[in-house]
Amino acid sequence: MTWDRGDLIWSTDEIIKHNREARNYAGWQQSHESLQEHVLFSPARGEDFYSVKLPGKQEVDEKIFVWSRSQPFGLFTFASLEDFLKAWLPIEDSQLCRGPQHLQSYAAPVPQEMAQQLADSSVPGHSDIEGNQDWLAALPESVRSKIVVPIPASDLEWRWQRLMRCACGAAEGFSLRFLGEIHPDGGIADTDEFHQKEVLDCGRCGQEILLFDPEQHGYDAVVADWKNKSDDEKRLCHNRYCCTCGSEQFRIVVTASYDSDYYEMIQLRTQKELDECYGWFDALVICDACGVATKVIDYECA
Repeated sequence: MTWDRGDLIWSTDEIIKHNREARNYAGWQQSHESLQEHVLFSPARGEDFYSVKLPGKQEVDEKIFVWSRSQPFGLFTFASLEDFLKAWLPIEDSQLCRGPQHLQSYAAPVPQEMAQQLADSSVPGHSDIEGNQDWLAALPESVRSKIVVPIPASDLEWRWQRLMRCACGAAEGFSLRFLGEIHPDGGIADTDEFHQKEVLDCGRCGQEILLFDPEQHGYDAVVADWKNKSDDEKRLCHNRYCCTCGSEQFRIVVTASYDSDYYEMIQLRTQKELDECYGWFDALVICDACGVATKVIDYECA
């Protein structure tokens, strides 16, 4: 069963056509009984569709739902048609994938030779980006031009990767203090009592920079308003990170991977939510003395 791709909201004829097809499709008749109470009015991703509930005798339900073959019921997504339309208003490219807000002023482009070195090295940890190319490609151009998420030419467009640079200009000589446990591969992990936390100290001017705290940064902490937070006064970074060669001076490369769920992504409207909706945060330290790169942070934020 195939479906035509129209504009953001179908015409009257298209609404009649698609709703007849949905109700006559055997698979939907067997598993989507409550669909009879809804009217499909817009394409979502793949073979999913948006719907509104048919008005009752006493009141009108303005909620917008999404229907999928994979689930036998409508999933609530928007409180009203107004919210649905607002979610598809254009957002400037400059507002997207800008990186974690607390690091933007300390971020510098990764030098080409360093990027090639990291790409060629087998640094352990998360590297796959869960792209959304499939559902984007299925949408009509009239919708793609209005969508919140840019269509990626490659996975790199879904990653914000930068070299840390202090306000004084130093991009090397950082020391790393942390709360957590060290794994055999050199990565930092949560303890049984606390979530991990990392802080940088500039070797030139002594400035302290909060590198990462999963209770403050990323999708769960900001967008989902994560409630599982600790007493921050007890989460102190006393441990100093040391390379296997004995050095404690590093360059730092950080990566925020933007892989938020489609239905939530199109509803993000504040700049902080857009900046912090990354689902994974990585940090590599490159030893100033021996040049060895180690992934010290490899954290799922969603």
